[in-house]
Amino acid sequence: MSSLYVIGHLKTNGGAARDKVVAALTTVAKYSQAHEPGVLKFCVALPRAEEGDETSVFAIEEYADQNALDTHMGSQPVKALVQTFEQDSTLFRAAPQIHGLASPLRPAASFTHAGITSHADPVVIFASVAYEAGGRARAMPQWEAQVGRARADEPGLLSYTVLKEAEGEWVRTVEAYAGSEGVDRGNVVGEADGRQSAEGRMGEWEVVRLRIVAGYLYKEEGQRS
Repeated sequence: MSSLYVIGHLKTNGGAARDKVVAALTTVAKYSQAHEPGVLKFCVALPRAEEGDETSVFAIEEYADQNALDTHMGSQPVKALVQTFEQDSTLFRAAPQIHGLASPLRPAASFTHAGITSHADPVVIFASVAYEAGGRARAMPQWEAQVGRARADEPGLLSYTVLKEAEGEWVRTVEAYAGSEGVDRGNVVGEADGRQSAEGRMGEWEVVRLRIVAGYLYKEEGQRS
């Protein structure tokens, strides 16, 4: 069985509220990195300046299996985070979007290079694509092939994961590039694959560029469960 992802988009009130949310998530990320070998990724990220969004916070998490996710959710740092978020009514302007809790979110194809840990400011891109009924299944071979080609042909692409939920017709992707030049090259290399995977798309396409402010996107083998 493949790993499980949980991706959260938290909609804060900005300013001090966003800072408090980031601090709470950072505490959890540090705990997971040090004490939870089954938490393979826990990245806290903010939209980059060009996005013009000073209120959102994103959390990108990967778990080795359901047991790792359940153990994490029951840990004391997570309980403290939930208590903080529930008790402070000044933090959020809207309910969060959480992908991967109500319906399992698993990678269809994925890679992460160990070298990602040496990059101080990788460009992370989170995208969501909606398909018409049956469209996602037809498009998945192209998505999976795109990941394989990217791994071989894009040295600036440090991590690439294509995710699908157990229910629904969405594809969600997480990419991390060494810098903006890698992003531009990746867009050119993937253009043909993008045309192939576009068949059946409903027109809903959401993309946000992120910068990591806490946490990690890779664990060495000795740190994993």
